[in-house]
Amino acid sequence: MRISIIVPLSGEKEDTGEACRYLQYYATYQTVKEIIFISTKDQCSKLAVLDKEPKVKTLRFAGASKAACLEAGAFEATGDILLFLNPGTFPRPHFDQLILESLQNNNKAGVFAQVATDSVWNKIMAKLPLRCALCFMRVNNFFTTRHLFHLKSRQLSRHYSDTFKQVFHRYAISFKATLI
Repeated sequence: MRISIIVPLSGEKEDTGEACRYLQYYATYQTVKEIIFISTKDQCSKLAVLDKEPKVKTLRFAGASKAACLEAGAFEATGDILLFLNPGTFPRPHFDQLILESLQNNNKAGVFAQVATDSVWNKIMAKLPLRCALCFMRVNNFFTTRHLFHLKSRQLSRHYSDTFKQVFHRYAISFKATLI
């Protein structure tokens, strides 16, 4: 199974080059099929630089909502697994292996927990229902299989003023994601 990483860009402040290098460095070369950066503004000058990177695709999208932007990236993705990342955030090292292990354990979707490294806090978070745990953390990412995303994303209601974090939060709940 190969992973397509989808990173929506909402402005010029994100360091796309650093994000691209990080994702390529901390993933196994064979598992990441592509990294798709989506510009939600017409004049994102950073996309031209990214076009030269290996395994990187760039899209310009002028849709009405953040969810529509993510769906456009998912439609262009060719990997078996979709990993959505909020701009400017980085998953933990070897994130690709964690995703593959989670899906092999029959989890249909997941979220990387972005919480303190305190083991007591992690134990508390593991005992909470997903809806409660998500209230105590920032949801900067979401992953699922491409097939499941295309089946379920159309069923979700769209809120045009949502941020990417709010969209990821809604996806995590509706897809019954597990915390990794």
